[in-house]
Amino acid sequence: MAEMSVAEVGRRLVRAGGLSTKPLCVYGAEEVEEGWVPTGKINYCLVKALLTLSTQDLPPAFVGMDVLRGCCPGGAIHLGYAEAPEGLKFFLSTGIPSYRGGFAEYYRMSPEMVEETDRIAGKVTAIARNVVFRPCEDMGEDEEAVSVMCFGTAEQIRNIFALYYFSSTNVFGGIIAAGGSACATLITYPSGMSANAPRDAMFTGPTDPTVNRYFPPDFMGLGIPIGVARRMCEHIEESFVVKRPEIAFPEERDG
Repeated sequence: MAEMSVAEVGRRLVRAGGLSTKPLCVYGAEEVEEGWVPTGKINYCLVKALLTLSTQDLPPAFVGMDVLRGCCPGGAIHLGYAEAPEGLKFFLSTGIPSYRGGFAEYYRMSPEMVEETDRIAGKVTAIARNVVFRPCEDMGEDEEAVSVMCFGTAEQIRNIFALYYFSSTNVFGGIIAAGGSACATLITYPSGMSANAPRDAMFTGPTDPTVNRYFPPDFMGLGIPIGVARRMCEHIEESFVVKRPEIAFPEERDG
């Protein structure tokens, strides 16, 4: 049996969650095609650019080794196109006068904790010269992706959580709110760029408060390895999504 197309995976995720945004897919390309737009031209923040891509009609967006201008340096690091500067561990934790004037984000207790977090996550390796993002619905039947991502309200994302567990007993490791940047949560970990990220789980968040200034307060994101997304979507007809839609999408609510 042929594998479910990326486009069909996207359609079924929309159905499962009742999503109002377009699921996006992630894949690698050695060459840039005409009409693709660098994410930096949409927004400096990679995740904000992708949120925009999921809600508007835009061409495929990409980040590449040769097109990093306008992209947040953190995004380049988390896609495997740049090395983290030595001072970054201080910037993310307590600060140090010699790096960015001592400014700190206080996201970790210490620079040593930043180092340990990076060690646990594993080395980040780029999947290709360019990483491309486009709506799943725009992918051809034979085009492949490494992962998909969704944005939605808490209820919509909860429904997709439930679909994951319909066909998995990975109760304590199936859905991970991992530490790290928003782009790590939605791209690096689910795409397999991060060496130690599990391939049988999906990742939710962001757990990075940096995005709160633009990420809708009632929204969550999901990054899903393509194999996990296919397994979930192959069983949608047997699940509550189809058998008991009034549970997933109640017309009447208590309270």
